[in-house]
Amino acid sequence: MAEEDVPKEVAAVTSQLVTWAEDFYLEEERAIQSLGKYRLAAGYDRFHVDPVTWNRWGPARQAQHLEAFRAFVPRSYDTYVKAKSAGLKATPNVTKRRTQLPEPELFMDRISPPACKRVAVSSLVISKVGKEAEWTVNI
Repeated sequence: MAEEDVPKEVAAVTSQLVTWAEDFYLEEERAIQSLGKYRLAAGYDRFHVDPVTWNRWGPARQAQHLEAFRAFVPRSYDTYVKAKSAGLKATPNVTKRRTQLPEPELFMDRISPPACKRVAVSSLVISKVGKEAEWTVNI
């Protein structure tokens, strides 16, 4: 298909995709230098280069570094050595059940209620006489 036979919409989409691809590779290069809005992931730390060092390198050395960066495949997280305590509780399991443990010290010393005067309790009588009358309290 000749270039003049390509519809304008297809040509516009193609040029936009090329622009996005160029922006991606530019941001990739900036991420290696920690200059752009993106940063390298934890497994790719070895490819970080100071911007001053990057500018001192020639185009051949920069291309070599980018090629090594793109060809790098990080190892699976399963290959790293994990701590023995990873995923375990911080305290060892207790074999005794709560019912078999001694009473907590907080409840060991029970206090007796304070001695106080006995007060006679009298009943209250609440009454209302008539529809319009107010409530009255008789002691």
